[in-house]
Amino acid sequence: MKKSLKSVIALLAVSALPLVAVAPASAAIPRDAFTFDCNVGPTGESDHALAPGEFVTITLLNCDNGFEVTDQDSTGNAMLGSVVLTTTPIVIATDPATVVVHEFAEVFLESGGAAENININLATNAADPAGDLLATTSTSMTSTPEFFSTPDDTVINDDGDAVIGGVDNCDVVVGPHPYSTVDLTITEAGTYTFRVVDTNPVEEDMYYGIQDSPVGDNFLALYSEFDPTDIDSGVIGCNDDGDDPGSAAGDLWAIAQTAADSRGQNDRNIYTTTGHILDNQFAWFTATLQPGQYTMVGTLYETFTEGEWSDELAGAEVTEASITYEMWGPEGGLVLGLADTGVDPAFGLWAGLALAGTGVAITVARRRAQRA
Repeated sequence: MKKSLKSVIALLAVSALPLVAVAPASAAIPRDAFTFDCNVGPTGESDHALAPGEFVTITLLNCDNGFEVTDQDSTGNAMLGSVVLTTTPIVIATDPATVVVHEFAEVFLESGGAAENININLATNAADPAGDLLATTSTSMTSTPEFFSTPDDTVINDDGDAVIGGVDNCDVVVGPHPYSTVDLTITEAGTYTFRVVDTNPVEEDMYYGIQDSPVGDNFLALYSEFDPTDIDSGVIGCNDDGDDPGSAAGDLWAIAQTAADSRGQNDRNIYTTTGHILDNQFAWFTATLQPGQYTMVGTLYETFTEGEWSDELAGAEVTEASITYEMWGPEGGLVLGLADTGVDPAFGLWAGLALAGTGVAITVARRRAQRA
């Protein structure tokens, strides 16, 4: 389940950029620096992610009035000025003061009853999905997105969730869901991967002090044909969280978890060869597809009304939210938009139903436990 049922809501109106790498939505927020004010205290999440080889400079303001600083894990990676931090407290004597962390550490500030953990987490390098990077595209949504609703006769699982298309573990909360679509054409048969690589507002678990992102916890579904009035028809598969057991990226996230545990990290992340740090909530979907036309549908596990989504954008102080996707597969095998492949349009439907029926289509359960 989510950290907060109202902390994530929605999705997106399409603005596709075929075959062009798009700058990360979070590029405006640097990973290499942030500020903590001891007079103000925590303002959001306590985690911050770095890629291998990166460092972050933490500027400490108003901390020279009795605050002490330590590295709770004694990594040797955190320095206050020229002093390496350990579990032995050092009194902060200057304002501002600077702590530099290389890759990972658990910086702890304390004065009397006031305390704050600053968890700097190192992302784990991950192999690329099969095939080539075929397209990177972003979608955005204002306060008036399109909605679909789970029908009354949708299969309901033991958790009380609607199971889209009756496909095992392809579940969302019963009710209305804001959504967006990306039309695409498959021109070569093969294995294709669709994954979320960035969001704006940024995912809070990866940037220290950031409030919950409206689109940090996202959901993807792939359809041979999408009808918002009949969402149970034509679904091939879906994914909520990339680290779900049995997901396309489950093994990669298991490696990242092992690496994080070995370092005593608070959280785990994946670092891609395309320069993105991924959160375990980011959807990651893989399917074996035949040539034809398909629709990728973006929504969230939670259900929200238009008013709730509008309020969420206002709370995040933005007028729209966006999500960036990568699409991988056989060379030249995917075109954004609907192109003529010479394939009977009905073929995509029958191929999708065959995949769902035989289990070749990849379907993924949403996580059952609260994320770290």
